[in-house]
Amino acid sequence: MNQNKIIPSLWFTADAGNISNVLAYYKIIFDKDFEAGNIIPLGQTPNGNTEMCEVQIFGQKYSLMSTEIEHHAFNDALAFTINCEYQNEIDKFWNYFTKEGKEVQCGWCIDK
Repeated sequence: MNQNKIIPSLWFTADAGNISNVLAYYKIIFDKDFEAGNIIPLGQTPNGNTEMCEVQIFGQKYSLMSTEIEHHAFNDALAFTINCEYQNEIDKFWNYFTKEGKEVQCGWCIDK
């Protein structure tokens, strides 16, 4: 994986703290542009079972952590923009992320 100086870290809540559920969700939509490293089990923490994994999406590195008990919910203070060239690409991402997520104002959406 490439060496980003700053790596965004995202903390998810998943069933039993299994990060594999999170990885599978994003692998479906990003397909060949998604690369996951090894899952690192951290065991029991104050937030229950915890796992981590570094991933790359479109070549950008992210650190993902998943716990079984929510620590902080995601909110609008964090957002990602996917630059798309054609409407069908916009529709692909929009339809996937809003299927179990929701549409919000100004062309934004929230995934599950």
